[in-house]
Amino acid sequence: MGFRKQIGNFFGFTRAQVNAFLLLLPLIVLFIFSEPLYRRITRFAMIGSTETSKLDTLVARFRNGAAGKEKKNLPIPDSLFRFDPNLATQSELVMLGFSARLANQLIHYRDKGGRFRKPDDLLKLYAMDTGLYTQLRPYVFITEAPEGYLPGNASRSLTETVIPVFDLNQADTLQLQLLKGIGPVLARRIVKYRDALGGFVNTNQLYEVYGLDSAVVQQVNRQLTVNANFEPVLLNINEASEAQLAAHPYLSRAVARAIVTYRFQHGRFRTIADLAHVQLVPPEVYLKTKPYLTVE
Repeated sequence: MGFRKQIGNFFGFTRAQVNAFLLLLPLIVLFIFSEPLYRRITRFAMIGSTETSKLDTLVARFRNGAAGKEKKNLPIPDSLFRFDPNLATQSELVMLGFSARLANQLIHYRDKGGRFRKPDDLLKLYAMDTGLYTQLRPYVFITEAPEGYLPGNASRSLTETVIPVFDLNQADTLQLQLLKGIGPVLARRIVKYRDALGGFVNTNQLYEVYGLDSAVVQQVNRQLTVNANFEPVLLNINEASEAQLAAHPYLSRAVARAIVTYRFQHGRFRTIADLAHVQLVPPEVYLKTKPYLTVE
């Protein structure tokens, strides 16, 4: 019995129906197996895409890590200041980003009679990193050696210059940047804090400036002064609102509210000393704020 006849008998097809069935059979088989095949191919493609994404992430992390290591030992731009490599002390060099080894190497070079005549001479130091040099290059300021210059420590006394002194309440950001350890960002912070206070009444208030290292304050204090006749901007505690009081760096929102409440309950303050009677005003806050307050 032929194959066509078997199909006709099995399905009850006529000759024409058997011919049509055989014509469509390859398409039916292709349709049945195409969907699982498609799913398998798609799954492999998705896996490949996922693995590629993971690989890209790992490569990016590696590159970022390598970049981070390169920048790890470089100084923070805000802390840079002008310096003369022929005069800078070891502590100043470390503040600029020098390692202890590199700072010692520079000082040893000077002690042996070496002198830096141009910024590029720093590259003579075998431990000098090119990345560090690139950052420091704009801040290198080499003064002319005076007549009778002697190399090493012997020249120190001959190269000393008069240190300029600035009025802390008059200095602008450019003048402040002439101080060792003060960059443009710190200079702006000092001026901003000075404005918020109403002026500095003593140079030790620089310790309160955010980001200003205590070692830098100790160093620059000898170049700063506050005029003995300086009068800061005064805040009238009988007139100021809670928001105005709280805007002062020394007064918290809670203390400002307590002052206004006390004034409402007891009337106007007769003297600044009356502020000490306000329960939420700590003695240290009272003493710090006293120069900035008035009752008139």
